Amino acid sequence: MTRRYEAEGANEEVQVQAVPRARGSRIDRRFWLRTVLAGAAVEGIAGRGGRAWADPAPAGDREPDPDPADQEADELSRAEARTRKVTNYPLAVRKSAHYQAIGDASSTFMKLTLSDCEQMAADFLEHFRSRGFDVKLPDRRMTVIVFRDERPFVRLAENAPPGTMGFYSLPSNWLALFDFRNAPMHPGAAGQNNMETLTHEATHQLCFNTGLLVREADIPLSVIEGLAMYCERRRLFDRGKPGQMNLRRLDEMAHIQRREKWVDVAELLTDDRASFRKSGDRMLLSYAESWLLIYHLMSDPARLPQFRAYLEAVRTRRDRTHRMEDARSHFGDLAALDRELRQESIRLQRGR
Repeated sequence: MTRRYEAEGANEEVQVQAVPRARGSRIDRRFWLRTVLAGAAVEGIAGRGGRAWADPAPAGDREPDPDPADQEADELSRAEARTRKVTNYPLAVRKSAHYQAIGDASSTFMKLTLSDCEQMAADFLEHFRSRGFDVKLPDRRMTVIVFRDERPFVRLAENAPPGTMGFYSLPSNWLALFDFRNAPMHPGAAGQNNMETLTHEATHQLCFNTGLLVREADIPLSVIEGLAMYCERRRLFDRGKPGQMNLRRLDEMAHIQRREKWVDVAELLTDDRASFRKSGDRMLLSYAESWLLIYHLMSDPARLPQFRAYLEAVRTRRDRTHRMEDARSHFGDLAALDRELRQESIRLQRGR
């Protein structure tokens, strides 16, 4: 399925030879695995502990390079080395203004992926700048690994949970995904799955490369994932800016609360293990509420300045000891914020 954008500079190519839906009041487990675990394990990928798997990047991957061009080339070289280990097909490199892609995917799909990345980056900057965030694209291209189907992707992800569809690696700073059109798992929704997986993971990459978040900082998983879900809904055949109503997460919230107790916002902002480290309904509800948290903080005029100040404060944090302090000092009474989220959930459901 083809789409629309043709990014400037997206025609440079070099040969380097060699998320089903929730149904009714029940959540399909395969849907949960694919959408919740599909690269959502950013914290574990970053090696900060607790997740089921970690992207096995060399220890030196986190070392910064003072020269952007050298850093870009080094990142591509490491991505090529990793990619060659998992596919026997010839690899291609394609570059656009702000991205570089490597993989064994078709030229058409790689070009489409870069075009979508460029459009998402432009929309991301416009949206967050309009809300007072000081964000800018890095002085080098960001890296995307693109496979023709799920088989080399699974080998790259190694010990990823079953059903993983894509991921952003914090240590390596690249994102990886594959073309759903060549995978038998869900051919009927291939175009939408391609878009939503790319949008979610590319948002992670943008957050950590535009200055919105800092890769070395301790950031609650609710904030990391909430931001990705805040941006993940895009139209398949038209522009879709961040901040659209995420009806899937809203539905999950309503359905799961029939079986699982509401996760307090204090827990979301301070204790990843008590929310995201659980299984089944508890984890899925934590993700849905994290979307609602970011949606509310970004939409409410009184909360938005608090959220900007909060993100600025956590930039310097390197451990979890200040999480409660930071949350209370910037958002005030967390019980009051929790009530706001509950009311917002009801209001959004009624307004559909």
